[in-house]
Amino acid sequence: MDLGESQDLDSRRPLSASLNRIEEDAVTKAPLPVFISFQTTDSGSRDNLVEALSARGLDFTDCSMREETDDTWKTEARQRINTSIGTVVLIGETTHLSDPVAWEIAETRRARKPILGVRLEGIAPTAVEDLIDLDAAIPWDIHEVEHWLRKWSAR
Repeated sequence: MDLGESQDLDSRRPLSASLNRIEEDAVTKAPLPVFISFQTTDSGSRDNLVEALSARGLDFTDCSMREETDDTWKTEARQRINTSIGTVVLIGETTHLSDPVAWEIAETRRARKPILGVRLEGIAPTAVEDLIDLDAAIPWDIHEVEHWLRKWSAR
């Protein structure tokens, strides 16, 4: 083996290390799967949340359920909750009366995932009292929501 071949072999080591680092970065920068729980009447607020987070450059996957067609929605929701980093619950005027939202909160708790309540505009903090199993509840503030999601992703 001459000196030229030795240099080629040595130069490959840093390249493979660089490729490993690129692969690791790709894994750590995968979109954050976030489950969003909301009443159907608040679907416009869910759309606004998704748009606002995307506009801020947060790379995430919206894992929310669009509609409950029959009893099989729970199976799909459970899978989405289990693969998410946590659940954001949009709290509207009557969210506390929603059985599906209550089920999604309970399922998130069973999966030992964090839960953030986000009060929609005009909703008083007292509306949260009926949703007692939240880790935190904040007013609608996209900066705060982003802060919580980034905090969850760092776990």
